[in-house]
This record gives sequence, C-alpha cells and structure tokens, in this order.
Amino acid sequence: MVHSAFQELFHPIHAEKNHTYLYSGRVFILLFLLIWIPGCSGDMIHLCIPKEGTLWNGAFSPVKYHLHEMDITNESIRSYVNSSGKNLGVIAFSHEWSINRSFPIEKVQMIHANGAIPYIRLMLRSDNNQYRPESLFTLKRIFNGIYDRDLIEFARTAKRMNFPIVIEYGTEVNGWWFSWNGYWTGKEKGAELFRSVYRHIITLMREEGADNLIWVYHINWHSNPEEDWNTPEAYYPGDEYIDLIGVSAYGALSPNEDNILPFSRMMDEGYAAAQNLSVNKSVLISEMGTDLRNPHKPASIWIDEAFSAIINEQRWPGVIGFVWWNAGWPNDNNPVNNTTMRIEDDREVQKILQRHLSSDQVLSAYC
Repeated sequence: MVHSAFQELFHPIHAEKNHTYLYSGRVFILLFLLIWIPGCSGDMIHLCIPKEGTLWNGAFSPVKYHLHEMDITNESIRSYVNSSGKNLGVIAFSHEWSINRSFPIEKVQMIHANGAIPYIRLMLRSDNNQYRPESLFTLKRIFNGIYDRDLIEFARTAKRMNFPIVIEYGTEVNGWWFSWNGYWTGKEKGAELFRSVYRHIITLMREEGADNLIWVYHINWHSNPEEDWNTPEAYYPGDEYIDLIGVSAYGALSPNEDNILPFSRMMDEGYAAAQNLSVNKSVLISEMGTDLRNPHKPASIWIDEAFSAIINEQRWPGVIGFVWWNAGWPNDNNPVNNTTMRIEDDREVQKILQRHLSSDQVLSAYC
C-alpha cells in the first residue's frame, strides 16, 4: 500500500527493489516518473482508481448452465459484452478451494487478455452449500496455519502475473448464509477470529511480495442477523490491510420473492456502513442484480432506478464501480421457479442497460 497523497488515486502492485546506485539525476527522474505515473495499458505498474465521476463497468458472467462460479469462458464474457453494449473493466469469479487450491492462472490471464481486472472471490469452503458451518476450511484451521503452504504458493503465482488483481476473502461476511459468519463460529469470538484470519491471509501474501493483490472487505448491505456481534465493524481487519470496501445489494433473488426493496434504499444503508468503516477507502458495488422474471417488481424498473442512481445521480460519490451478477440457478425441481439475472434472457433489460452503460462515465477498461 502507498501511504501518501497518491493513495486515493492508485495502489501499488509488484515492483522489484533496485539496489543499484543511480549516478545520473536524469535517470532518477525518469525512473520516478515511470513508477508514479499511472499507465492505462495492460502493463501498467499501478492500479488506476477511476477519476471522480467515472466508474468501472463490471460483471460476473459465467456460462449459462454453470456448475460453479469458476465456470467463465471467453465466450460467456463476450456474450455479456455483446448484450450490454460495452466492454468490461472488471470481471469477477469465485475461486473454489473445494475444486482447486492453486492460483487460477488460466482464468486470470484470460480476464486480463480481455482488458479487465480479474476480481477473485477466494472461497475457502468445502462446498457451495449455505446456512451451515464449514467442516474443512474452518477459521481455526486457517489461522493455525494448516493452509499456509497453499496460500504462499497462491501468492507466489499471483506475484508473477505482474498486473493488478482484485481479491477478497469472506464474501458478505455479515450475512449468516456463509460459514465464516459469526453465527457459525462463536458470534463475538467468531467475528474476532475472522479479523485475525483475514489479517493472516493478507500478511502471508504480502510477505511473498504479492503487492499486485488489491484486497476487498466485502459486506452485505444489511447485516443478517441484526445483532451487536454481527456488524460490519466487528469483522473489519483494519485500514492497513484493506484497499477497497465492497457492498452487495440485490433485488429479487427468485421469481417468487415479493419483498423487493429498491436498489437505492439498500445501497444508502450499505454505503453508510462502508463509510463508517473507513472514509479513506473507495467503495465497489461487488455484487448487484435482480431476477428478470419476477412479477412483483419488474426488472426493467429496478434496473433503471439502480443505474440512474449510480451513474446519472452519482448518489454515492465514493463508489468507483459495480459488478452485475449475470447468472442463473435452479431453486427447486421446477424450471418455472429458476432464477435468472442473465441479461441475455430479456431484450428490454438489454436496451435499458445499454442506454445507461453508453455513458462516458462508465469505463470500458479498468484504467
């Protein structure tokens, strides 16, 4: 991290130390400029945070019938881009340790080749079932160093990428659907343990020189359960560890849900929570979406309101980007009840999104 006036503009990634004396003042000045002026190409040395009033255009865009959240391809990325009308600056996916603990080099390089920042959700869990405790990758086992060798190898490979990678552990930590939430780990003691675990992971990777990893602390817009031990502050590792704060805010999660809140109402609360954590950190809408077939709140209305607030109103000035969750999944054995947030499935939604994303404020690359 850069502890200077430059910090709000960009974060450092890997740079080898040079112990050779510089005899020429001109060489010194040239090197200084090469290090500190943010580039806008794939070989940039620093991560450019969007200028005020501009936003990263992001999405999680897996294949249509994905079995897990690692299942993204060039074809699925282009499908979303073609339907939305704009290239992506951020492409998110989950890295499931139940499948593979090694750094996802092929996925990361593919995303980088598409001109976007890879955004990795580091999912240390034995499966993707929710609302139950973890049996293998527990907070205690992570903190006690059981997986240090895997984390160190992950960091060493990440370092070799030599471009920025956004990454998080503990997705939506204040929601009890995930096993790292305190509901499953001892409430107050669980929240304290999560802080220690996240610090441990980040420290291990930084000690390996993986300074190109940009760390996100990701919360849900509202804590569930709403208890004193389950606040965003309770889990926060601290400003010295975290680079960005992420917020999730969803509309309808299924076609049958009827208690659907406007995006702005949710994001007002989520943004306030992020600001309470740190006024110095930029905010990323890490996940957003709504079911496109829900009759109780038409997706076209929900999406139009959401992107009007984000882009046109700039209602949350610290927000630097958003990630649309372009996925679908079954909720039971009846296909009628399947959820879809895939914009490819609704031409009206495509037109609305294309209109909003056509704004010059929305960046089609990450820098």
